[in-house]
Parts: sequence; structure tokens; C-alpha cells
Amino acid sequence: MTNPNANRQSESLPNNVPSTQTFYRLAGLRKDFDKTLQSVYRLTDAKAEGEEGEAFKRIIEATNPTDIVRMAPLSRGVAQLAWTQRMNEFGMDALPHIVRRMKSSQSIPDEAVRHIVIERLIGALRRLDEPGGQALLQCFNNLDTYGQSLACVALGLMQIQEATQTMARFYSRVKDSPDSGPIVGALWGLIDVQHPQVDEWMAELMRAGLFFAEQYAFASLRGGEQTLRELVRRLAVCTQSGASATNERYSGERDDILMALTAIGYRLGAETYRARLDACVEPAESVQSILDVSERASPERIARYFKMYYEEPG
Repeated sequence: MTNPNANRQSESLPNNVPSTQTFYRLAGLRKDFDKTLQSVYRLTDAKAEGEEGEAFKRIIEATNPTDIVRMAPLSRGVAQLAWTQRMNEFGMDALPHIVRRMKSSQSIPDEAVRHIVIERLIGALRRLDEPGGQALLQCFNNLDTYGQSLACVALGLMQIQEATQTMARFYSRVKDSPDSGPIVGALWGLIDVQHPQVDEWMAELMRAGLFFAEQYAFASLRGGEQTLRELVRRLAVCTQSGASATNERYSGERDDILMALTAIGYRLGAETYRARLDACVEPAESVQSILDVSERASPERIARYFKMYYEEPG
């Protein structure tokens, strides 16, 4: 019987482009963004024009957090700058209004509008730190799949440990999805809270034939012995004797695998790493080739190599 999951790959990830969930996380990492936003906001105030300009003016004239939450669908382009700045100004006063809109978000019939609203409101909760994280966890079951995937990203960034089982259940529900975006969102949250089963789950995805752009970076961040075995299998495909580069899913895949293996090696320790490679790599010369790469790549070099995935909240 053919594995229905074989060679699954999200159509939204051509040429190894990271998912929306990963870019959303990158935006959420930069709390100093607010300072930049304030200066841009002041410069934009006098220059906003057209439809976005009208939205910008309506948002800056809003007098209460209820109106700001209601205007989330207008927060595009320069109007997003105004919306974020005004939401920041209301701070904790906006929390109950955000929660009320989040809990009713699935009543928004237009999916594109619903997703803009959820993106903005989750971002606002992220900036409220622990209280925002607890509120987001409270709203989790009221969100659609896309919203829940972004919620996992934010909950992981905020280190809301109480969300661990909620995120694990979400991962179990979406792991067979043909769209890898929700899977990536779930894994980001679980990686950030250091869930002990991440290694097992990543290995299962590789065995099922799922490929997504973040896969090898995730392996470098939290992979273990089970992920190591699947990486070795994939490396063998990429480096078959006489094989051409077409055996790589994308240019540079072999290098990504080797760097992920090296990161796992540092976590396992040299002796265990060598033993696990000896157990699943043939011939012996291939083991030494992998070890040679690992000896040349320091943890700092690995972090630079997968730079966008190694950024810490700040």
C-alpha cells in the first residue's frame, strides 16, 4: 500500500521558503520593534494617503480600546503602524477587549479578514507578556487552525509552560495535514518550551516523508537520537555514489543535514554521537566523513548557519 503521506510538501513553500509561522515568530522576537515603530509612526502621520491613509487617521483618532480592537481589519500597510502603536498605548486596558474579540473570531466569515484580526490580536497579547500569554491560552480553543498555529508560536516565545499539553494536542491533530504551516507553528511552540517528545515527533515526520523548510534547523535545535537516524537516511539519498544534485530537494540540502547532525552530536556528546553513527552509517569511511565535518563546525558556527532560527527573544 502506498503511504498517503509520502513526499508530502506544502505547496506554499517553494524553493525552501520558510512558513508564515516562522516569519511571524521572527517579528515577535523583536520587542525593540516598538521603538522603531514609534519613530516611523511620527513620520507617517503627516504622509498617510488613500485608503490606508483614511484607516490610519481613523485609528489614531480612536478614543478607547474597544474601537481599536474593532478596527483590526483596517490595520494594513501604514495603518498597521498606527494600530500597533495605539494598542500599545492602551496596554493592559485593552486585554478584556482583545479576549472578547478572540473568543468570537470564528464568527468573522471572510477568512482573510479573520486571519488579519487574529495575527494582530495575538501580537498584541504577546506584547503584554505573562498576562497576555495566559489570556491567549484561555482563547486557544476558540481559534481556527491558522490562529492556533500562531498561538503556539506566541505561547512558546512567552514560555507559557501551562500551554505545553495544549500545544501537544494541537500537534497531534495537525501532524497529518497536507499543509505544513500548522505543523511548523506547533513545533515552534513545543521547541521553545522544550517538550521532551519533539525528537520523536520530528523523526516520525521524516519517516512519513514530510518535508518543510524549517526541518533541518528544527533538528539542529532539538533533535536527538531518533532524528539522527532519519537524517542519516536522508543524507544517504543525497550522497549516493555517482548521484547528481537532483537527489537533493534543494541546493544545499546535504550541508543542512550535516550541520543538523553536528548540532545533535554536541548534545549527545562525542562518544555517544560516534556510537550512534557507527550503528546506522555504512561504510565506516562515511562515519569519519560526517565526523570530519562535525569537528570543523563549532556551536557558534551552527548558530550562524541557521541564524534566523537561533534568534532569542529580545
